[in-house]
Amino acid sequence: MPSNDKFESREGLLDLHLAKKLFNPNRTPIYQGLFGGILTGFAFGQGLTFIMPFGIAFLWPATSSFFGTFLWGALTFVISHNWIFALHPIDWIGIPSSLSLTIVFFIFCVCAIISGGLVAIWGLIFKVPVISELKEGGLKEKIVCCCLLSAIWGLGEVYLSKSPLFWIGTGANTLPGDIFLSGLSKWIGSGGLALIQMSIGFWLWNIYLFRKNLYVFKKIILYGISSLLVLHFTGFILLLKGHNIDPYPIAIWQTNVPIRQKFNFENQLNIKKQLTQSLNYARNFGASVLVTPEGTLLDENGINTIPEVSLITGGFRNYNGSKRSSLLVFESKEKNYSKSIDKYRLVPLGEWIPEIFGFLNNGLSAVGGLKPGLPSRKLEWSGPAAAIAICYEISDGNSIAQAVDRGAEWILASSNLDPYPIALQNQYLLLARLRSIENSRNLVSVANTGPSGLISASGSIERIFSPFKSQIDVVNVDLIRDKSIYTRYKEAPLMMLILSSIIIISFKSIQN
Repeated sequence: MPSNDKFESREGLLDLHLAKKLFNPNRTPIYQGLFGGILTGFAFGQGLTFIMPFGIAFLWPATSSFFGTFLWGALTFVISHNWIFALHPIDWIGIPSSLSLTIVFFIFCVCAIISGGLVAIWGLIFKVPVISELKEGGLKEKIVCCCLLSAIWGLGEVYLSKSPLFWIGTGANTLPGDIFLSGLSKWIGSGGLALIQMSIGFWLWNIYLFRKNLYVFKKIILYGISSLLVLHFTGFILLLKGHNIDPYPIAIWQTNVPIRQKFNFENQLNIKKQLTQSLNYARNFGASVLVTPEGTLLDENGINTIPEVSLITGGFRNYNGSKRSSLLVFESKEKNYSKSIDKYRLVPLGEWIPEIFGFLNNGLSAVGGLKPGLPSRKLEWSGPAAAIAICYEISDGNSIAQAVDRGAEWILASSNLDPYPIALQNQYLLLARLRSIENSRNLVSVANTGPSGLISASGSIERIFSPFKSQIDVVNVDLIRDKSIYTRYKEAPLMMLILSSIIIISFKSIQN
């Protein structure tokens, strides 16, 4: 039997070996990605605005490791999007409970892998020799590198939001804690805010890098704080800008019909009865139109009453032999819809099923197997033109800006976020507020379980309903015709910054 001394010696060697493995400099980027991803995930998931730049600060050095950047992206998703598990159980569409959790977990893992993969691909840009040299160069070279990579990130967020993925970008995380910085989105949109967020993280990382060089350290601190003050003051001024407005009364009906109970015959009769009562309420309280959530009506065969006010309701319609999730417009005194706009960003597996999953005839919802509509988000009807966002189309700021640029005077966001918890509602509300600021438009949100209410053109919440309760109220929406700089030019400034950075890098390469 070995002596205690030998045992302790062997145990000490094992501890030393473990410590060397854990604190090996080659592993540092992995730990940076790990810690940064955790911070950023909580910033997204809990709306902790001021944590985000610190999480991003760890991303910049983590780019030296493919796995480090992958870990950052994957953990960010895992922590911030854990509400996906509220989809379980999905037995109401015929999938056994024992299989339900497996399917939901599979979806969650695939999304986490995609998130990590996208960030890792972005990190591969640093492997380009000229970019790598800039990253390791002096302060001016680092700034050019930061501008280029941050602009690419911001532009990537904008166009990823047009994909089937529900992408909540770093730009949206300036809310709720930093409304003044968010005001800059009137000029540069959410992609520009993402660029600023990435740059702040880069600034924080370089404060650490140059901590021993007192002259450069002071310079970085001074320039960084001065820039932040200017940016916040500019955003503050932009939020104060006035508009020529015309108030327009709109009735909002938050139905609060559980998705797992919605599709039985008794509930459908009850919804139609409540719709009649809601239309009467809208008329009695002076509303010009009643709006209802996504998917309120299951058919397009008209309504049970002749409305005395107009109705814009979520529903479904058949078009060219396919089913569409739509907003249907019933004009005053008309029992059948006359205008419609179809949802164009469908939820993968939930509403749109790839052929390899063809055995799931209805997807992972009772309304699966839908076809997308046209990408235009402008709804023209007898009332003021509106920019429409159905469900998570709210994350696509570029499409909404296009609709506003073509004449939309207000934004309508119609959604059904049941059975997901309040965490998703909070994330949705942040995106809605950002869309209103970007375009200087009032936004009406109407959702099955919430969030429902009115957001001003400066992103402030004017009226919000209690979540998970049936409620109706009339709000006065300010109709605005002025256009913000972002509405007019959209992502052009980001593209110009990328082009300028490439020209500077090319010029430096030629000189060398």
